[in-house]
Amino acid sequence: MSRLVMSLLEALGLAFCEKGRKALQGYASFGDVLAPVAEGTLKELRKHMPSDQIRVALAETASMPPEEYAELLESVIKGLCRVQSVPFKAELHDYLAYLPLTIQQMFHRPSDPAGHNAPDKLDFYKPEQLLPFLPPRRPHFQPGARPDGLDHWELTGLRGLGECGEVWLGDDDEQPEHSPAALKFAIEKEARKRFLANAELFEKVFELNEIKGVVPLRSVYLQSDPPCLEYAFVSGYDLTGLLHEWSWRHLQPQIAAAGKLFKRIVEVIGQAHALGVVHRDLKPSNVLVHPTEGGRFSLWITDFGWGQIEAERSLHLHRTGGTPAAEQKRLALRGAYTPLYASPQQTKNERPAPTDDVHALGVIWHQLLKRDPNATAPVGDDWAEEFVSQGLSRHHAKLLTACVATRPDRRPADANVLLEMLIGEEDSAIGGPAGEGSKVISLGLGSSTKHAPLSTTSHAKSASAKSTATAVAPPPRTVAAGSASAAAATMLGNSGYHQGVTKSEPTGATSKVVRNSIGMSFVPIPAGTFEMGADSDEPGRCQDETPKHTVRITSAFYMSIYPVTQSQYERLMGRNPAFFHHRNGGSNEFPVESVIFQDAERFCRKLAHYGEEDAKGRIYRLPTEAEWEYACRAGTTSPYHYGEDLTIEDAHYAALTLKGQGHPCIVGQHTPNAWGLFDMHGNVEEWVSDWYGPDYYIVAVR
Repeated sequence: MSRLVMSLLEALGLAFCEKGRKALQGYASFGDVLAPVAEGTLKELRKHMPSDQIRVALAETASMPPEEYAELLESVIKGLCRVQSVPFKAELHDYLAYLPLTIQQMFHRPSDPAGHNAPDKLDFYKPEQLLPFLPPRRPHFQPGARPDGLDHWELTGLRGLGECGEVWLGDDDEQPEHSPAALKFAIEKEARKRFLANAELFEKVFELNEIKGVVPLRSVYLQSDPPCLEYAFVSGYDLTGLLHEWSWRHLQPQIAAAGKLFKRIVEVIGQAHALGVVHRDLKPSNVLVHPTEGGRFSLWITDFGWGQIEAERSLHLHRTGGTPAAEQKRLALRGAYTPLYASPQQTKNERPAPTDDVHALGVIWHQLLKRDPNATAPVGDDWAEEFVSQGLSRHHAKLLTACVATRPDRRPADANVLLEMLIGEEDSAIGGPAGEGSKVISLGLGSSTKHAPLSTTSHAKSASAKSTATAVAPPPRTVAAGSASAAAATMLGNSGYHQGVTKSEPTGATSKVVRNSIGMSFVPIPAGTFEMGADSDEPGRCQDETPKHTVRITSAFYMSIYPVTQSQYERLMGRNPAFFHHRNGGSNEFPVESVIFQDAERFCRKLAHYGEEDAKGRIYRLPTEAEWEYACRAGTTSPYHYGEDLTIEDAHYAALTLKGQGHPCIVGQHTPNAWGLFDMHGNVEEWVSDWYGPDYYIVAVR
């Protein structure tokens, strides 16, 4: 069991015993107690770990297998009961059971769609920084529930807790074509009343289902207990995750990327306005980001209809002072605080108008530029100078200012007028081809700065991690066939590895992501043909990588999304051999290094019999060198799967190290390749299953 996760749960439990009893017992709202609970938790954690270890504790909690987390939580609560009076044991358990979900929601972002890893730049110096990671309340339902009046839907997993509602994944055996669905319940009493009073509004929302980019509303359950909306389920994360990603990764505003995103959102809202429907609760948490192929993603707007109901309650509490300051901060950091986006007319409870949405769109655009979901609407004109110097046009600066004008007649009349004004200066399209019902967007998430071609090597070095810590920038991971190592794109001498798995599942094309008993996630790699190796005249290539030749991968297989991490290795093998462990500048979410080939093979053999792996017929092994290169290229033909060159935003290599010392980084910090694999360039060397022969290509191919 993880010591860090246990410390986090113990600190939270103690803080609730001291500061949050009334909320757990139903005598106060969680919004009233979460600020002192966060303060007490952070104070307790600092007794046991520095700020950077709090980040690691959150990441380990987010990635821990559910069964293991449930066992650990039960142990922690029993321990609390021995030293504290805990008359609310069941309530505390129900609350903390959903801590991994809320942490994952904060970590969901382009470089980590699963939300299992914490960014390096995340620090905890103030209690408010911990607030958005805490569940806002206890859930109304439990997994397996079948609410009355809801056909045959069974609730299978919580997806979100809001101020007055919650979203669950649902399965219905009689509607397999619609399963899973996103089921949104009006939990709070006043929200239920408003829900039932707006049946006509939902009938209007049904007309939006043909719009590419609006999450379809499929059914409205007025007689269920509580009332419920059935939406199509869109996997991924919301726009808040992208904003956090930009703030954690970039020092400069992402002007062009923000413009592309904003334009696509305006396109979708414009089509709704053309049908006479106003959203009235546009905010980053209602803009869903759905990853697609090739590192692209599509945008979907959700909560048409429900947004107006939830916004009414949120604004009423705002006007009457019913939302505590700490709760406002928590919601803002989650991109979900409605008053930040509401127009003055909406705040005064005037009739809905398209200009309300235009105001919200302007605030979202400003937040995209600021890379901050807590940013308020800009005032005056001076705000723009910061962004004009970074590439924002004067035209767009004036347009954004107009969107957030106090008077509605000074804003664009609706999203379609706004779109025309945007297009008036730009002719370029936003994305690639349409995909899965919504336009697909491809955004460059990094700097365009180029570096010189990187040196290459055809086998992993065997020196110690410490002695090779100042290695030069890594090469592309293409090595001679027969190698016992992976390609040497590394900061370290000793190797880590990506895990391969052969499964007793169909080998045809599938988009299924498999998560195993120790928290590793795998994506399917389809069968196919590719050009392996390099031509002798390609700069920076070794002779034993030539000649380039055609290789056919005859069977599909699964491959781990990330290199094996220290926490995963230790969880299975009972030890952590890594040089860069948490006491030596690393963390449990660094790739495990300093493992020899035999260690990697033993890990595979043991994993095949761990937990449910044997029962599910999973066979684990290292990938062959051909499989590794095929998976790394992911259909590309360039030297790197990113293109002709790498930038410091593409991979972790020597240019990024501190004080000249080589150092790996947490897995998944850079954009994945087209098949969803991270760290295929940079970070650490990786073992493959076959042996190295310096003249293998020459003998076997020619």
